[in-house]
Formats: sequence, structure tokens, C-alpha cells
Amino acid sequence: MKFFCLFWVCCYWSFAVFGQTADTLVIAKELDLQQCLPKFYYQKPLKKIVIPDSIENLLPYLKPLSKAETKHLALVTTWFDTTFTDIEAYFYSFQQETNTYKAVTFLVVDRESWWSYYILIINYLFPYFIYNTSFLLQSPMKHQKLLFICCLLLIACGNQTPTPTNQQIPALPFGERQQQGVASSPALSEASGLAPSLQNRQYLWTHNDSGGEAALFLMGGDGKELAKLPLPNFQNRDWEDMATALHQNTPYLYVADIGDNNATYPNYTIIKLKEPTLVNLTSLVAAAVQTITFQYADGSRDSETLLVDPQTQDIYIVSKRDAKSRLYVLRFPYQNPMNTAQFVAELPFSGAVGGSVSPSGNEVLIKNYGRVYYWKKKANETIATLLQQPPTELPYLAEPQGEAIAWKADESGYFTLSEKVGTNPQVLFFYKRN
Repeated sequence: MKFFCLFWVCCYWSFAVFGQTADTLVIAKELDLQQCLPKFYYQKPLKKIVIPDSIENLLPYLKPLSKAETKHLALVTTWFDTTFTDIEAYFYSFQQETNTYKAVTFLVVDRESWWSYYILIINYLFPYFIYNTSFLLQSPMKHQKLLFICCLLLIACGNQTPTPTNQQIPALPFGERQQQGVASSPALSEASGLAPSLQNRQYLWTHNDSGGEAALFLMGGDGKELAKLPLPNFQNRDWEDMATALHQNTPYLYVADIGDNNATYPNYTIIKLKEPTLVNLTSLVAAAVQTITFQYADGSRDSETLLVDPQTQDIYIVSKRDAKSRLYVLRFPYQNPMNTAQFVAELPFSGAVGGSVSPSGNEVLIKNYGRVYYWKKKANETIATLLQQPPTELPYLAEPQGEAIAWKADESGYFTLSEKVGTNPQVLFFYKRN
């Protein structure tokens, strides 16, 4: 009974939300709007109707709408294979880029039977991602608040399955976040990548996003700037992530110029260089610099996650804008002048924006804007095999444009760092291992 009530409430308010509050409607191309939806869906004047065919193709349609000051975007699709996590990560990512939409309503329709559908309400209260049922109460239908509350009470008072008192809930491997400080460098405004120093285990390396200075910034564990390492022979086209790893007992830095919002670049670059000794922080110079150029085996794409396996020197890249983030590998030794990133597997989420392999090579972190995922090796499996196992979701509070994540060098926990959005500072957080 309670499940029927819940389904009925969702259906009931979906008509109200779409019919009364949306100012822009987006509908999948295979749907006939007038056959699939009741009349008041398309009777109300809407600013624009566009026709994407999948979640990964939405961006070219959404950017013009954001410039048109769309506040409530309503989408109707048939993408039953798109999970809520995919939708959440995708729209949170887009909201962070545009800071435009107040709300997104996502309706999934069975094109054979339009009444068989479900609805998702996603509210954005920038800069944090919040689920808020109050949005359902905004339409002017009579007595809707009372009816909604009554249905919730029916659901809450239904038969509940008792939780066994002797059941033990496994402890999460990491605790809640602890604020360490604020990134103090005036030149660091869009911290996009983060990596631990292997020369001094108390330090971290970071860099700016696209268009920023072609330089790496060294900071302490409290976020204070310690030094800058210029890379004068390179341009920051779209630096998105970085990593550190030992190679023949020598620590190296890796910088990934792999961002491509419109998936148009023919090739991409990873810069590999020795990590400076950090003896004289006033005159750091890049040494033993190597350029690793590559293209994807299946075409251009936007990626923001770099993983380097210290055990094999293989480089892994995770795409961002696919319906499910895709894992690619560049096998060591790298080729000159061109490498091909081979597809490995799809991951069970989308919107990957950063990642880190532990210095030992036994643990991996990948994050999107709303979640952090964690893997730990059980045997001698490769990173490719490990990432095809189900991850553990870790405690995480979303940050304003939070893209950077890195292990602490002693593997006692991991750091996250956000970009500077508006007046929000770039806060360095630490999640300590339990």
C-alpha cells in the first residue's frame, strides 16, 4: 500500500511541476511530444524546445539555455539505462560550470506507454547539492500540501521490517572531513589537480585549470604557498589533474593536459618530470621533462582524472562527460611521438573529475562533484582489474567546484581541494583513515 501511495504522489506532482513551473523543456528526439504527454505539458509557452538523444549529448543544448537565463529546466527522456547517480553527477557538474539553474526536473517516459514513468526532482542551491522535497509543493494545486503530508504519513506508518539488533555495520575506512586551511597563493584561483610530494611527505602539489599559468604550486598541509615550479615550455591548454609516482626509486610529477569540453582536440598531453629536491624553495627548476602525447582509440573526449600506477608505470585516464565514465590506459613504456589510450572498462558512475593512486599502488580514489569512490587491492591485481570491481562510497561533503583529490604521502588519509568560486575560498580538507 505504501509503495502505491508513493508512486501515486510522484506521478501526481510530476504533472504539477512540469505544467506550472518549468520555463524550458528538453525532450528526447524519439518521443512524439503530443502523443506521449498530457496537453498542459505543451500548452504552456516555453522558451525553447531542443532534442538531445542521450545524456552525453546534452551539453551543446544546455549551454545556450544557460545564457538565456533558464531557471527551471524540465527534461523528458527515454534513457532507462541512465541511473540517478549519472544524472546527479552530470547536472551538478553543469550547474557548477554555469551557476544558472535553480532546479532541474527529470522525467523518464516509456515511449510505448506514456503513463509508465518516474520523475526525479533535482534542486540546486549553489554551491551545494541538496535534495529538497519542498520543491514539490510549489505548484498551485488546491490542498496539495495537506495531501502530500498525508501520503508521507501513510508511507511512514506502513509495515516496517525490523532491523536485527545483532547486525554489525562495517566501519568506513575513512572518517569525516577536517579543515586544514585555505590555499593562500594569489596565483592559484582554480585548483584542478592535487598530488602528494614524495620528496617531503608534508607537502602537496597543485595547479590551475585551463588558461592558468603553466606552473605547479607547492603548498603545506595547511594550504599555505611554499614555492612555484614554472614549466616555461608548456601552455596550460586545459590542465585537469596531476599525480606523483616513484619510477626506479625516483619521484616524478605527472601533469595531465586532458580537458576538452567539446571533445574536439585531436590529441592530448601528459607532462612527466622529476620532482625537485625541495632544498631551495626559491629557485625550483623543472628537470628531466618528458612529453607524453596521446590520442584515444575511439575518438576525442573530455577527461579530468589522471591515475599513475607506481608498480607498472601505466597511466590511466578517466573520462568525464560520458553517460558512464570510461577508463583508458597508456601502457609503459610510452611511445614517441604518439601513444594510443586503449579503452579498458566503464565505471559505475559518471562525471569523474579527479583521482589518485596511493604511493604504494594498492588503493585508488576517484571523485565526481558529489561522491568519492574507493578501491583497495586484495591481491596482486592491476589497476585496470581493480577498477572493474564495485567501489566503496566514502563520506564526502560536496565543495564548490571540488575537483582535486590526493592521498597523503604516508597514506594516512586523503585531501580534497576546490576551485575558488565567487567569494568561496579554496579550502583544503583532510579525511583521516580510521
